[in-house]
Amino acid sequence: MLSSLKLYNLPIPRLLSPNDPAFFYPELRRGLKKRQKDEMELAKLEKEAIQAKMSGNVASIAHMVHKISDIAYGKGITPQMRQDFLIVSIKGHKVLHLIKNGVA
Repeated sequence: MLSSLKLYNLPIPRLLSPNDPAFFYPELRRGLKKRQKDEMELAKLEKEAIQAKMSGNVASIAHMVHKISDIAYGKGITPQMRQDFLIVSIKGHKVLHLIKNGVA
């Protein structure tokens, strides 16, 4: 894997700079562009979200939560699903940490 990223001859660990080769592989570039696009979409929704909140219309607020969740987490992923994933991931990490340290 390191050879495919052209990192095989670089020391690890090392201090990273913005020009480090680790930041120049296609998946990272696509991810950064997607994140920038998502942030612009969320900024566009800000005014609409504020209006929905001010209106007090539950359906309008729910619609905005759905639109924001689709952008932030991915289509079909709810805030609760994301929260559940994070809790399981954190608990799993803690268990692995305890096992590695001989506690569990």
